[in-house]
Amino acid sequence: MNNPLADHRLGRLGRYATLVLLCTFALFCHGCMLGWALSGTMGAQVQKAQFTLAKVPTLVLVENYAEDPRGNVDADRLSADIGETLAEHKAVPIIPMDNLARFREANPNTYPHMTIAEIGRALRARQVLYVNIKSYAFDTPAGSDKVHGTVLVFVKVVSTDTGQSIWPADSVEGDPVTAQSDYADADPNGINMDAKLDLNDTLSDKIGQLFYDYQPDFDSDVMGD
Repeated sequence: MNNPLADHRLGRLGRYATLVLLCTFALFCHGCMLGWALSGTMGAQVQKAQFTLAKVPTLVLVENYAEDPRGNVDADRLSADIGETLAEHKAVPIIPMDNLARFREANPNTYPHMTIAEIGRALRARQVLYVNIKSYAFDTPAGSDKVHGTVLVFVKVVSTDTGQSIWPADSVEGDPVTAQSDYADADPNGINMDAKLDLNDTLSDKIGQLFYDYQPDFDSDVMGD
């Protein structure tokens, strides 16, 4: 003969057991998702700086010397971007870009003939982060209304005391750095400001990361960028 009370208790225990299993499974899944999410922010290995800059006043000097030894707007804009990147990461104290622009304007005849170290000393910098632009170009694929930018620069650090390169030790010209912009709408007048800004942002980050520790972006690593 069935016992209604016993059947009721067994049914309730079964429901409790099912509930416990469901809760356990939910916690397990949540833990997996949390672990996956954390792996994106904590699992990536920190990339160490290639060179640690001395914490002394530093001038960022970007030149396309072969084309215009007196400086140009694009080079100055990139100088400012690199300086801001280094300042944001507290890598080094930066000489304001405005100081360089005023000095260059006040000395139009002598400036093109000054050495890197002489320019740095004139602005009271102890070291110069020198970026020499080798190529800075934009192209529009046939049949497209988009423009794409690429750049190649050589980067080195020069002591204003000795005039010698501090880094890299194995290259007089400097460390090569390349970057490219995303595709942006082509500018009818050829200025291509959107592409230039994107290219400068990418390049300034890559140059800055030579001199401070950083954690690679997880999404970029997964996507293969």
